Amino acid sequence: MKKVFIFFALLVVLAFVILSCSKHNNITPTENNSANSQTSTTSVDSPSIWPTPPPRSVDTKATPRGLDQQYLRIDRNNPVQVAKSFSALSYIVDARTDLSPSDGGKRAAQFADPVLRAKLRIDSPERGDNSWNQLVARDGYTSTQVTINNQDGAPPPTNVKRYISCKVEITAHPQESSSSYVLYMELTKNPQSHNWEVSSYTVTTN
Repeated sequence: MKKVFIFFALLVVLAFVILSCSKHNNITPTENNSANSQTSTTSVDSPSIWPTPPPRSVDTKATPRGLDQQYLRIDRNNPVQVAKSFSALSYIVDARTDLSPSDGGKRAAQFADPVLRAKLRIDSPERGDNSWNQLVARDGYTSTQVTINNQDGAPPPTNVKRYISCKVEITAHPQESSSSYVLYMELTKNPQSHNWEVSSYTVTTN
């Protein structure tokens, strides 16, 4: 009888130990989900994409503040003037008139041939790099200065083809920061209008 009593006493002690351990180690499903959620959030890096600028009032029919009218009043029978205007307009953007930095290319499209013009005028979502987002935040705009670059190494001109390189110096206002690019352009003479049009181009940083 004494052995039976000792046996049951040991069972009671063992049960008490197990119950105590379970109280200290127990985690409810809610706590567990919260812990997992926190780990998932902190372990996944955010994509390195600049956010879309917030909605703002834009007058797309207005003239950009940095647009020099000389680039619109040109002789389109002159391939050099066409190349300079295409280069300048490509990098003129204004937070008050443009939805994205690609709007500069849309304005330059008027000096391109039909194929390139269609590509430049494709709508794109309002997203840009940090430079564009800073311009929007400051209600800013850009202006450009264009010079003819050294033409050494360019293919020889023909009656219907010209190869022209331009250096574009861009100033962002009001912060007055600057950058520059070089455009290498192929121009083709339109057989109907006889105007010169940019048919292709490449860009390098200067």
